[in-house]
Amino acid sequence: MRTSLFIGIGLALSLSAHAADERCLVSFDAAQQDVCSSKVSVAHPSLEPLAKAEEFKNSTLRLVKFDGPIDEGRRAAIQSRGGHILGYAPEYAYIVRMPAELDASMRMIRGVVWSGPFLPAFKVDVNIANELQFGN
Repeated sequence: MRTSLFIGIGLALSLSAHAADERCLVSFDAAQQDVCSSKVSVAHPSLEPLAKAEEFKNSTLRLVKFDGPIDEGRRAAIQSRGGHILGYAPEYAYIVRMPAELDASMRMIRGVVWSGPFLPAFKVDVNIANELQFGN
């Protein structure tokens, strides 16, 4: 158990080292993305097919990333442009259901750094990634 904890902490730290700028980072259990450079890091190579933005570019499940705290006005701006907010994502982002064509409109909202596909790799639990990498 202790070994798994140290492995998980080490994995999280190694993933976070890739981010060039915190305002560009979105981070999840088994993957993270620097939206400014489009670089996606995954916890295990087997997750790479789930982290290819080009493969999911037309998905209606999107991520809208802000440069800092999101106020009610910014939330309302997403909704007024046709986005349906499903939830909050770490580091000042929303998971939004909307057509990919609305990304350009979202980027016009004050403080939006990036808008693009919410990658399936973001949905993978870190325990599954650890099991893939280290197994029992």
